[in-house]
Amino acid sequence: MRMTIESVATRVAMVAMLAMGALVALGGLGCASHQEAAKPVESGQSFEEAMSLVCNVDQHVKVDEANLLEREQLRNDFLQDHVKNPDVIYHRTLWRVQATKERAKTIRDLAGQCSLAKCAYADTLIAEDL
Repeated sequence: MRMTIESVATRVAMVAMLAMGALVALGGLGCASHQEAAKPVESGQSFEEAMSLVCNVDQHVKVDEANLLEREQLRNDFLQDHVKNPDVIYHRTLWRVQATKERAKTIRDLAGQCSLAKCAYADTLIAEDL
């Protein structure tokens, strides 16, 4: 049986494509086993740690009695710099546009999800009613 150069090249290309397909399939199986494992916290900060920072923000910043808006800006600046948990960052993005009472409720609900008994920041929001 005599083969032409074109038929040999075609067979070589087909074998190469099959080999590549097999490698991709095996690589996909290897990745799938990694996906089943529990994901570590990417930021190194748990949801509870981040919410504890939120609830106790006034313990970490010097809050001046002069101006309510400046106080809230100091709190937001601290939380921006120190909250690294992606879920809490997401919720902060949402609650920053909420009305004060709704924001306080959201923060309390989130604190309750991680078993924080009190959330001083939520209480302060209600008291200051920005």
